[in-house]
Amino acid sequence: MAKQYDGPALGLTRANTEDEIRQRVFEAIHDTGYMIFCTIGLDGVTPTNRGLEVHYLDDTGDLFIGLCPGKPVYRELKKNPRISGGLVVKVKSDSRLTYGIRLNAIAEEVFDEKIMARYWELNRGTAALYRRALDNFTIFRLTQGEGEIMDVYENDALLRFRFGFGGTKPRPWHYEVGENCIGCGVCAEKCMTQVITVQDGKAVIDHPACLECGVCLKVCPAGAIIKNDWE
Repeated sequence: MAKQYDGPALGLTRANTEDEIRQRVFEAIHDTGYMIFCTIGLDGVTPTNRGLEVHYLDDTGDLFIGLCPGKPVYRELKKNPRISGGLVVKVKSDSRLTYGIRLNAIAEEVFDEKIMARYWELNRGTAALYRRALDNFTIFRLTQGEGEIMDVYENDALLRFRFGFGGTKPRPWHYEVGENCIGCGVCAEKCMTQVITVQDGKAVIDHPACLECGVCLKVCPAGAIIKNDWE
């Protein structure tokens, strides 16, 4: 039997809607204040990363980042606006209660005086640093993306929640059960987290609790497990 899910780090459950999940994840990112972001280098191949502050700057609920146009990351985003962020937060020092967040988005440069003024209001230290040339700073809105939170519970069980925003669909689950499943139960027997069951003669994967390790694909005698690619 699969583990029970006691004490989720962010309070999310299977009953939450996709929009509720996105909102709670964005709040967690905002509350943390920083996120490690990766971009594609100017050579178009090499990944680069840096820590950037994350803000709400208007009433849309979107996330914003600010940076200096003189930095390499600015040129990277103007050449390729795709950005990927991640963070891991341990909620309690004496337990495994943890959550990890992944976020992929398009970074869209924003030219808006109100948004810029709000950024300086929230970042007085940065404003002091750039006081001689406040115009040497710019803002990007994170749009058209998808994300995921892996919520590790008190007893080391986990649930994974996915969401899309800005018209982008959530990333599909990596493994699905195809029509040629014979209901033999081998995948359920070998599943490391015991999240596969056989129902009405067909294997069913409990996707939010799945590690996506691929054991089911390896052991299925009927070749019924389908691996979804994501771009």
